Amino acid sequence: MSATRIFVSSTCYDLKPIRESIRDCIRSLGHEALLSEYASFPVRPDDDTLSNCRKNIEEHTDLLVLIVGGRRGSLDEDSGKSITSLEYQTARAAGIPCFVFVDRTVQTLLHVWRKNPDADFSPTVDYLAVFEFIEQIQKENTWTFPFDQTAEITDTLRGQLSNLLRDLLSRSRKGSLCPVPGFENETAEAQRLARDKPDYWEYLLAGELLDSKLQPVVSEYQRVLSRRTHRVAERIKDVENSPEWACYKFDDACRLIEAFKNQLPCIVESFGEPGEKGDSKEILRAVNEWIELCERVVEWEADLQAVHLPEVMADVQAALCGMMSLVIEEIQRLPKALKEPFADGKTPSGVINIQLVFEIPDMKPFDKALKIAEKKVRKKGFFF
Repeated sequence: MSATRIFVSSTCYDLKPIRESIRDCIRSLGHEALLSEYASFPVRPDDDTLSNCRKNIEEHTDLLVLIVGGRRGSLDEDSGKSITSLEYQTARAAGIPCFVFVDRTVQTLLHVWRKNPDADFSPTVDYLAVFEFIEQIQKENTWTFPFDQTAEITDTLRGQLSNLLRDLLSRSRKGSLCPVPGFENETAEAQRLARDKPDYWEYLLAGELLDSKLQPVVSEYQRVLSRRTHRVAERIKDVENSPEWACYKFDDACRLIEAFKNQLPCIVESFGEPGEKGDSKEILRAVNEWIELCERVVEWEADLQAVHLPEVMADVQAALCGMMSLVIEEIQRLPKALKEPFADGKTPSGVINIQLVFEIPDMKPFDKALKIAEKKVRKKGFFF
């Protein structure tokens, strides 16, 4: 049996001495350390640095150790995000446990940044994106360990790996090592919630499932919106059919919004009656149906941008582009709204009211652009 593989990621190579100490610690415990700067790091020659790192995380990593200092590190040209943050997101999406260590000075400044985000934090922090990254990690309920010295990281790592082993042995005795059927491909946290069913697990499970499944959908929507995707264009040459197509797209957006309104109660219903335990499979089914609707929004936007309309309809098409952005923003509130009442072990009382506002898009810009297009076509001798 091969050794446990631990991927070591850090926000910049200024932390190389720390990375080397962690590597030695991991090896001394009988595990395999994956660090990209060493010759033993598996690579595919035709792939770039980011692709190699992400594939190693997805295919070869059992645990991720992330070190966050005051430097942002290298950026991915396509997404504009730091490579370290993308490595972390890859691990989270794959359900890989993450131990996150944050420089104590940076951690202390994080509280100052929240109160005064426009202040100058150099030379300790080179880009404010470092603070944003740490905040993202903490919002995802990932535990972070502050550190001053390298020894604090290695000592903590030894202790936490021992805790993991103890937890596995305990679960093995209880016969609960295998994930709940149907949850094999979900995050480790979702599997834990579905298996162990702690207090308020229904809300936490739905929030975790939504959080993990929404991330790639929202990322794809942003890629479509910023025109970083391509699909074969559909050309509508007939001017007379153009307004009919545009009106159909607007109506389709309205129908999508109504579908979200109808689906939201289904998620709540999957939790079961008050005082009774819910059904994890029903929660997963309701969440998947919600995600399918989100994917329809991405398809709606992609289809809109791919169609090639007559030039006279350019403003009409522009009025439709991005129309569903507010819906995507509102959807992203749901995972947090489900998990926040129970954060940090809170025991809420009374009624928890979660309300998403899905408004029908403002028709005025679209209607105005359509009327102007109609006038232009009439002047040229065409009629709708």
